[in-house]
This record gives sequence, structure tokens and C-alpha cells, in this order.
Amino acid sequence: MKKSIILSIFLIITLLITSLLSGCAQITKLLDKTPEKYIEGIKYDRDFPDDELEIYDDAIVFDEAVRFGEIILTCGTKDDIDDIIDFYKDIFEENDIVINDEKEDRDEYYASGMIEGFSFKIQIIEADGQYIEDEFEYVIYLLARKLDDDIPLPENTPEVSADAATSTETAMTTPSPAPSDSNNDNSTKLTHLDAATWDCLVAYTANQPSNIDFTLHINDNNTGTMYYMNYDEYIKWFYDFTYDINDGVINFYLETNETQSFDATFENDILRLYNSDLDTTFYLSNWNKVYNLYPTQDTFSAYGDWMYFDPKDDHVDTTSFWENGTGFVYNWYDDYEDLALLWVFAYGRVSAEDEYGFLFDDYTILHRGNIIEIITSDGYSYFYNRIQGFLLAHTYDLLETNAGDNYKWTLTLNEDNSSISNLTNSTGTYDDEPYWYIDPFDGTINLKNGEYFEDLYYHYTFENLYLLSYETGYYYYFEVVD
Repeated sequence: MKKSIILSIFLIITLLITSLLSGCAQITKLLDKTPEKYIEGIKYDRDFPDDELEIYDDAIVFDEAVRFGEIILTCGTKDDIDDIIDFYKDIFEENDIVINDEKEDRDEYYASGMIEGFSFKIQIIEADGQYIEDEFEYVIYLLARKLDDDIPLPENTPEVSADAATSTETAMTTPSPAPSDSNNDNSTKLTHLDAATWDCLVAYTANQPSNIDFTLHINDNNTGTMYYMNYDEYIKWFYDFTYDINDGVINFYLETNETQSFDATFENDILRLYNSDLDTTFYLSNWNKVYNLYPTQDTFSAYGDWMYFDPKDDHVDTTSFWENGTGFVYNWYDDYEDLALLWVFAYGRVSAEDEYGFLFDDYTILHRGNIIEIITSDGYSYFYNRIQGFLLAHTYDLLETNAGDNYKWTLTLNEDNSSISNLTNSTGTYDDEPYWYIDPFDGTINLKNGEYFEDLYYHYTFENLYLLSYETGYYYYFEVVD
């Protein structure tokens, strides 16, 4: 009898324990609210070129965004960063993929380049954030933008080759050699110049770097337009010209009846022009070919922030065109006011109005690399330079943002494309030395903000800097403090 009672009690206890354990399991399951996408992954855009830009073998794709034609996949993995980097470097090498820019740190990696029909970016950072850091060691961002094959190429311009692709990031962080270093057996005398926009990557005067924008737009075999802006000496002009090439010397016959002659050589797809009268050497690249951009009257590409400067009266104004049809104008009325802008583009012309509804004169806009030429309805022409480099080299303090009440940010942009960023927001405090550059494709400033890179619209007024994230909708309004 006692044994029967004991056995019954044992069975009851066993059932209670089993039930309790089962209940605990159910409670644990209920408390574990990790979203399924971090465990199972998501189905991503079929247009993503994963045949060429492969997704890391042991990664889970848990997020996707499509932004102005750019597909962005966010992946997580528990593997070591060295294994991930080796994976992608092997892909680059095996497929002869052109890399425009590459940066590697202990816990971070960044690369950008060209694959068949796409430009791409890869960024690897340490996992951070709710659920993400619990499931993964590293996060991989894969960004791909389809290149437009339907844009007609100008006459006399060869088909675009990915092998020729470089980038402004590379040009800005890897200066061309000084003139005294450039005469070697690898250079060849110029015999022909493709119809294209030739943008100056860097200029040297008396073997010293100069702040000069120099752009040649070649229309055909013997005509074009030359744009010149010397920020150091406050000299600005642009003229139409005819030209000829004889034994490695190119002669430009300007509409002013002046002739400018340059010793001209090619080296590694870079055009080197030396003018002995100015003792200046210019290094130029084929902007259309490098960025696969061929603006037409049906295709707008002049995104970004542009500055007009007239040395005669020291007038300065700036204009921003952003991909969502908004932007800013600064000091268009000689009043030093900054006004929001709405604009549309059709048939080669821009129609814009300010925030008060004042309609600006419709004008023709010609995008030529780091230059835009604006032609008013009454025939007057002006040219604007892209705001970049030393113009943005300042220290900025954040005045206003919609990113949070406790958001504090001091940002220093240096001419060498390094910077110092002291950032405090809801997720923590960052004090690092990020890298930055202006993307000539969509006119954004690419800035390493805390733990990741961001593409931000920018607008500069010489006293203030306005940044806008089109991914989050957050804006950041800074003042210059140096």
C-alpha cells in the first residue's frame, strides 16, 4: 500500500515537473521575441546582381532597401571579419573586378567598384543594435546600382570599359605625381582626344598643388569649351575654342583670338597637360567614361551642391539639386538668404521656384563633370563649380536636427578627406576619424558616421552646412566654428 502511494506521488511529481518544464519552455519561447528575419532571412530583390556580387556564404540577408535605383542588402554573419574580407577579395581577383576604392581596418572594411552593368559598394562593420549583436558578429552592407545602358554615347566616344573606371574618392586620396615625376617611358604623346568632358583631378603650379578647377569639354574633332577657375588667385573664365594636335602639343584657339598651347601626354588613361607660360600641369580624366554618365536633354545628372563665384564683384551664391526634386538656393538675390527650392527638369531645361513660390527663369543646364553651365532664356551663360574639397574643410557644430533631443555632433572635414567626428546620439557616443568624399554620381557627401557610412545630401553657405539623409529623413544643420 505504501509502495502504491509512493509510486503515485512519484508519478504526480514527474507530471508536475514535466508540465513545469514544458511551461517554462513555452514562457521562454514567448519571451524570445527575436524577429524571424534575423534567423531565417528575407527574400530580396531579384534585380540584385548576386551572380557577380555574391552574398557571403554564411551570411543571412535580414534587411533590404531600394533608394533611388540603388539596392541595399544588409547581411549578418557569425564569422570572423578576416574570413569575410578574404571571401570578397577572392571574388574580386577571380573575376577581374575593378576596385575604385578600398579601405581596411581592424574591425571594418570598405570597397567600391564596378561589375558588369552595376556600380557597387561593400561595407563590413561589427554587429551592433538590438537583436543584431545577439545573432551576429559582423554586418555586411552590399549596395548595387544598375548603370544605364540606354543613354546614347557622344560621337567619337568609345564604348565604356569597366577597366577604365576609377573614382573621385581614389583621385582625391591618391594624388597624381608632381610634374617633375611624370616624364617617363610609360607616357605617350597625345594624338587624339575623345569627344567627352575631361575633368581636372589635380593641378600643380611650380610643382606645388594648386586649387584650380580646369575642365575641357570636347564636342568633336576640333571644337569645345574650356572652363577655368583659380581659387588661389580669384581668376575665372570660360571660352569656346577650336583646337589641333601636332607632335604631342595641343593648341587651343580661344574665341578671344588667344592661343594656349600644352605639352600633352597620356599615362594610365590620365591626360597630362603642361603649360610652360603658367608653369602649370593639369591631370585630367574622361569624366563620362569613368562614371558612365552621358547627360542628355532627357537625363538629369547635375545632382549636388554648386557654387557660382564672380571675382569681379565677389558675388557668391550656391545651388543644390537633390534627387527628390528639392534643394536650396543661397544668396541668389544678393541678400545672403538661404531658401528652400523645388525644381523639375524636362527637355534639357530646369524650372525652379523658391519656398515663397517665386518662379525662377527657366534655364538650360549643361552638366560637364565638376562644372554645370547655366544658360538663361535671354542667352546669358554662367558656370558653377561643384562644392567639394578645401571649400568644405572646416569644423562644424550641430545647431539643429530632428534625429533626437540628445543629439550632439561636432564634425571636422579635412582637405585630405579625413575628418574627426564627435557624435553623441541615442545609441551612444562615437569619437573617431572617419573618411569622407563627394560622390560625383548622385552629388552626395559620403561620410563615415559613427559605425557606418552614410550618403547624405549636402548644402553649403560658407557659414552653415546642411545635411539630409534620404534614407531616414533626418536632417542636420551645422554652423562653421573654425
